Amino acid sequence: RATLSLLEATQAVREAVESGTVTVTQARQLGTLPPEEQREKVKEIESATAGTTGHEKARRQRAVLGETKPRLKSRKEITKALEGASGEYADALRWVLGEESL
Repeated sequence: RATLSLLEATQAVREAVESGTVTVTQARQLGTLPPEEQREKVKEIESATAGTTGHEKARRQRAVLGETKPRLKSRKEITKALEGASGEYADALRWVLGEESL
């Protein structure tokens, strides 16, 4: 189903998927944009990710496309949230940190 949804995307987006510049998920996101914006975003991604691989490539892709899903909180952020938390919420945060079982 995800691959079929790419039929609505521009040729530039489909070529970017084939070359590995963008993932199918990112292509689906691009497919919701007007055709000219799709082509512009693909060019931005290609220039931003040139010569990169792995996590750095993914970070740069997300920077161009914007975050589409909430980022997981780090241990440091959870610990800081725990300082001001109480009750069941605090218990849940301790459980996430592995300090307590529910």
